[in-house]
Parts: sequence; structure tokens; C-alpha cells
Amino acid sequence: MIIRYEHISEDLMKKLFVVLIIIQNIIFANEKITLHRYNPKHLMSVKNRINNNAKEIIPSYKYLMKLAKQNFKNGPYSVMQKPITPPSGDKHDYMSLSPYWWPDPEKESGLPYIRRDGEVNPEREKYDKRPFANLCETVSILSMAYYFSDKQKYAARTALLIKTWFINDETKMNPNLNFGQGVRGKSDGRSVGIIEVKNLIEVMDAISLIQKSKYWTEDDQRKMELWLSEFLNWLLTDELGIEEGNRLNNHGSWYDVTTSYIAYYIGELEVTKEIISNFALKRIATQVESDGRQPHELERTKAFSYSLFNLRAQILAANLGEKLGIDIWNFTSENGGNIKKEIEFLIPFAIKEKEWPYLQISDWHSCHENMFMLLRICSNKYKEPEYERLILKIPGINTEKSIFNLVYPKKY
Repeated sequence: MIIRYEHISEDLMKKLFVVLIIIQNIIFANEKITLHRYNPKHLMSVKNRINNNAKEIIPSYKYLMKLAKQNFKNGPYSVMQKPITPPSGDKHDYMSLSPYWWPDPEKESGLPYIRRDGEVNPEREKYDKRPFANLCETVSILSMAYYFSDKQKYAARTALLIKTWFINDETKMNPNLNFGQGVRGKSDGRSVGIIEVKNLIEVMDAISLIQKSKYWTEDDQRKMELWLSEFLNWLLTDELGIEEGNRLNNHGSWYDVTTSYIAYYIGELEVTKEIISNFALKRIATQVESDGRQPHELERTKAFSYSLFNLRAQILAANLGEKLGIDIWNFTSENGGNIKKEIEFLIPFAIKEKEWPYLQISDWHSCHENMFMLLRICSNKYKEPEYERLILKIPGINTEKSIFNLVYPKKY
């Protein structure tokens, strides 16, 4: 008997969707990992190539292990380490200062701070933003080192760092961002501070990579999922979270990515699907012109950086959509905007064939590194070998040693 799609009830479709996710997780359980950003089959293939001493992948593997050795003793990091107590009186609350706000030189107190877009106030290094970023980067490196080398010490250190920030009662962060990106003299905390936890995805992937080790227990997993569940609830219901979700630029894109990836990780599949189903119309159709320009990002003093930054969020959303059967990769808005046009708009400026006509006051090297990563992903997804050749034209990028080769291996 053939069951036609139109004869299946919405309730049954939801149940079938959940079953498909469970089946996917069972399949990948044999490979020990179910990842957010990366393809488990790709990682398994790369690991086999490393074990077989494949010359094209060994330089990247050696560089990863060098980074793991250098970063091994970093941390542990905790919100309790900041020298300043948040307005709540509880150091467990995350706190940061907005990056582009500075003391007003016209006033003795410097208050209220004034905005200088693109110029980062070093005062913010005293707070929680930098330690959290360091945590995410470190556990990403160490967990990959564990997965590819099977050296237990890297799993142990990864687990210690994650448990210190999220689980241990004495050191853990409260699951809120009430005091993110405050502006002295203006606000204790703002919705835009939510973007500072975008790299939480790296933590979830790090857990997936060490989850079968003896250093990450079922109790650890339960407590981490509880923290994420409480944080997701805050993101979806607090007025700061709602305000961030309504933003029209990269902040809105990253809000959707952060909430959907957390929801997916803890099994809130209906929440995940609702966010990702609306992503293309909400974030691409409203942000991308027919030639691939992103007007909201081009207004900034680091326009190229922010164009890449927003595109990276869209690509992560497309990656999650792929897991859910929602095609964001090939979505095209009524005005002709899509992900492929965005990357192609940026290419000639990245490889220096054209001079960037907008502001970019700093950080070209970081732009080039991010362009390499996004071109590799798009080369694989769109089956465009020309993108891979263009990577070689990006200034200052050593593609042979990049650890990105381990998680997104070259196909073309």
C-alpha cells in the first residue's frame, strides 16, 4: 500500500520526523559522535587517513596536535574570576562591556560612554567575554585532538574546562545574559550581548567528541542539558532575547543559529524546526540583495568582516536545515538573493582582484581566514571546484596546515 504525502496528518508527520532523528542518532552512535557543525562521516574518513599516514592530511593533523599542546594548560575559566561583581550582586552572572563604547573625553567621569563603531575598548577584557571565547576555542582544539589521536588527556582536560564553566556549583555561569554588553552610564545589559555566546556551538560539539570517554559521565550530560534547557528558555522568553531575535542584521541571524542549535542538541526538535523553517525568509530574503550584497553589514566600519560574519551564520543555519530536510542552501528570495551570490560577491575583494569600496578599518587577516573556510564549505556544498582554486589566491593563508582541512576536507 502506498501512503500519499497529502494523506498523512500533521501529527503523524511530526512523529515520523522524531523517528528519523532517532534513527540518524542510532546510525551515528556507531561512529561515537553526532555533531552540529561537521559531518561525522567526514571526520571518520579523516581519522582513517591519519591512521594510514596519508600525506595530504598529516600536516594539518600535526598542526592540530601542536595547537593542542600549546593550549593544554589554558584555563580553567570561570565567570567567578572577573574582578567586578554584576549589578545583581552574583558573580555567577555573566557580565561584559559593549566593545565599541568608550569614555566621553568631554566629561570628567567619562559617563555616559559614547560609541566609536569598530574600535574595541580594551576595558572589556576585564569581564567574561574574553574568558568565554578562550574556553570555546580551547575545548574545540582539545576535543578534536582527542578524537583524532585517542589520547585520553585531551578528553580529560576538555571535560574539566566545560564542567568548570557550566556544571560545578562553585564556578558555573548562571543560564542568563542579563548583563551582556552593558554600556557604562547607559545600561547594565543589552540584548546585543547575546551574540557573545554564539560559540556555544563549539562547546556542544566538543562534548560530542569526548562523550564516549570516561571523563564525561551520564550525570555530566544530564546537568549540561539542564543548563542548556534553562538558557534556551531565557533566550526565547526574556525581553532581551526577544529583542535580539527581532534584529534585522547579523544579530538576528546569530540569535536564530544559537537558539536552534541549542534546541537541536537537547532534543527540542519542534523549536528547532520552527526557527530553521523560517530562517531563509526571515534572514536571507530581508538581508541579501540580488547581487549578494548585505546592506545592513555594509553600513559598518568593518563591512567585509561583518558580511562574512553574517554569511557564516546563514551557512550554519543551512547546515542544520540539511539535517532537518529544510533546504536553505538553495533558497533564492524573490529579489534573487541567496547564499551562493553572497560568497561570489565577496570573492573578488578577498583575492584582491577588486578594491573593497566600503569601510574595513582593520582585521583583513581574520577576513582572509574566514573566507578560506566559507569557500571550502561552499565548494563542497555547491560542487564548485573553482572555489577551491580561488582559495589559493587569498593572501596569507596556509591551506596545507589549516586544521579546517580535518573537519571540512577538500573534495574538489
